[in-house]
Amino acid sequence: MAEAKAPKGKSKLLLFIILGVVLVLVIAGGAAAFLLMHNSSDSADDGSDSSSHQSKAKAEKKKNDHPPIFEKLSQFTVNLNSPDGQTMLQTDIVVEVADAASEEDLKNLLPKVQNEVNKLLRSKTPEDMKAPNSTDKLGNEIRQAINKVLGVHADDQGVLSVNFTTFIVQ
Repeated sequence: MAEAKAPKGKSKLLLFIILGVVLVLVIAGGAAAFLLMHNSSDSADDGSDSSSHQSKAKAEKKKNDHPPIFEKLSQFTVNLNSPDGQTMLQTDIVVEVADAASEEDLKNLLPKVQNEVNKLLRSKTPEDMKAPNSTDKLGNEIRQAINKVLGVHADDQGVLSVNFTTFIVQ
């Protein structure tokens, strides 16, 4: 009877050894896959465009450091540049600024900003306002005019976007 128990004990021991080896291989394979995936994403970042990728990441991080900051400008009511001089534009504009410093600069220079926006709006014709994507184009022009007053030249500084909350042409 002693001989009958010995093979069962050896087969259990052999089974534990096999399970242990399989478990170690699975863990080692998972760790190797993780390291390979992690290293391949790092090596893609180390390419020739890594500085531009890093600057974009920094700009994105800077942009996401705080919730968006919006500043409402006063309502604009202007006569458009039309032959009859009777077509008017009334609009409310809210601008998104990059940071608190840009918001402070905008507030300090608000009369100049409003003057530039007023001049820009008055230069537009009724046909300009009826064109497809006219508000997008006008928003970009207003953004450039305000950033010029603020002395800003980078895309991620000063006014980031111009939003029309009211836009009436009559």
